Amino acid sequence: MYVTTIVKVYDSEPVRISDSAAIHHINECDLEMVSENLIIAGCSDYLPDAKRIKIGKGIFRARIYYWNLDSLSENGLEGDDSYEIHLWPNEEVAGIQILKDRNT
Repeated sequence: MYVTTIVKVYDSEPVRISDSAAIHHINECDLEMVSENLIIAGCSDYLPDAKRIKIGKGIFRARIYYWNLDSLSENGLEGDDSYEIHLWPNEEVAGIQILKDRNT
């Protein structure tokens, strides 16, 4: 199955996308890069053919936006859900933060 996923890389923390009803969940987490290339792949993708983005080594912060989660079928395999991931370098590990929880 295909799910729309956008990955954007920034030099510094980007402005947060305005909260809207369609954004169901937003969280942030750390990503420690030991290679310069980030591999973008789904669980059923063939790894050698997966998209690679050169972002460099080090600690990055990732902010993930989840759209239209209420469109998912009961088994989670069908729907109009989509995701956008913003990455930027960060000097320290900040842990996981939930900025918007779809259950609240």
